[in-house]
Amino acid sequence: MKYVVSLLVLSGVGLTGLAVRHSVCQPMNSKVYGHFEEVAQKAGINFRHVSGGASKDYLLESVGGGVAVFDYDNDGWLDIYFVNGSTFEALDKPGATPAPRNKLFRNMRDGTFSDVTEKASVGGNGWGMGAAAADFDNDGNVDLYVTNFGKNILYRNNGDGTFSDVTEKAGLAAGSWSTGAAWGDYDRDGFLDLYVARYLDFERATTPPKGSGKFCQYRGLAVQCGPRGLKGLSDILFRNNGDGTFTDVTRKALGPAVPEYYGFTPLWADFTGDGWPDLYVA
Repeated sequence: MKYVVSLLVLSGVGLTGLAVRHSVCQPMNSKVYGHFEEVAQKAGINFRHVSGGASKDYLLESVGGGVAVFDYDNDGWLDIYFVNGSTFEALDKPGATPAPRNKLFRNMRDGTFSDVTEKASVGGNGWGMGAAAADFDNDGNVDLYVTNFGKNILYRNNGDGTFSDVTEKAGLAAGSWSTGAAWGDYDRDGFLDLYVARYLDFERATTPPKGSGKFCQYRGLAVQCGPRGLKGLSDILFRNNGDGTFTDVTRKALGPAVPEYYGFTPLWADFTGDGWPDLYVA
């Protein structure tokens, strides 16, 4: 059973950077411990994160940009998966307007990376938010879950450098606006379960325009509306059934009155030291 930490990064539109740490041996009381060098271009990582238009009229256009670092090909070297956003034009006219793509970069073990997105079939769709990697089916290969504004995606690792979209079979599409996700065996049955954080019940057609109302202004400036004043969403806890499918056990685990907050990133950890994984949600 293998799983890794994944990140949800707040971002607009920007270039990806990769920094390498150079260790410098110094006494513990020294102010110098090391530095980082930007090596993304040298390493062959070419990724540009896109999230909406330049004016950023809606909150959706300012959130997203997750990344997962995991060994997808079991060669002992960490690979990198970047999650891209989208534009309203791409959502309104799917297929007619080119949509931004997620990218998987394979670690070539010589300080460089190779774009293997198309070969691996993990380009994604919709408006990406975050990613969480883990071996959900205990076959020794790390799988990948991608959260979106819209339906989420579960990619099963085939063990040959490719992935298969098994979302519908697994029952993990979720929908609405998912942000971060985290794998953890909450019931200790040997199979990793999945917690999906969600943000807003967002509909562009019904969301007030930028600058309108008290929740759309900041110190006299017109800003995107929300999140206050807009309806939040409940998060979802999916139990791994051990057969490639999952069951929504949110109400069973959290009670009938599941809170609807503005969720971002969840984290499993045994905070109390009793052997049972607890959950923290930002």
